[in-house]
Amino acid sequence: MPRWFIVSLAVLGVLLCGTCVVTLTIGKVTFDTVSQIAGPPTPGPEGVRLAVDRFMKAMAANDPDAAHASLAPAGRTAMTKQFLIEQLGGPDWIKYEGYIDCSVDRFLENTTILGSGAIVTGKLRYENSTWGLFNATMDQENGEWALKTIEITTSTNKTPGPPLR
Repeated sequence: MPRWFIVSLAVLGVLLCGTCVVTLTIGKVTFDTVSQIAGPPTPGPEGVRLAVDRFMKAMAANDPDAAHASLAPAGRTAMTKQFLIEQLGGPDWIKYEGYIDCSVDRFLENTTILGSGAIVTGKLRYENSTWGLFNATMDQENGEWALKTIEITTSTNKTPGPPLR
């Protein structure tokens, strides 16, 4: 075998190894940068449950200011403070009266370059062994979930008391 052929193979091998090292380094730097931009890991269903619970407890306490503050920015537009006040003063107050806690049954996360959101369904527990169901949309902001919209259905055996407002 000619000497020039062996030298060419050696040079080609060194170039290929160098290319692999450069590619792996660029990949690692890109992954680290994207990880820093994306923030901490998603808190998942428990973080969602806490966000729904925070909103429901504020509404049950007749505190539309705290309920409104607990919403995601898009939620504050969809559910204005005036809307929440009307919820507490109208026939929908039954959705909040006697609220105890909630659980998440289904959690479907959707992550895009614009951010992270989720569609959630679950159960609401009220005083006197009554219950309700909820469907919610969530947004993730600074690594924590916040409520965007919520639809509540209470059980038929939940009897109304006086309006909260």
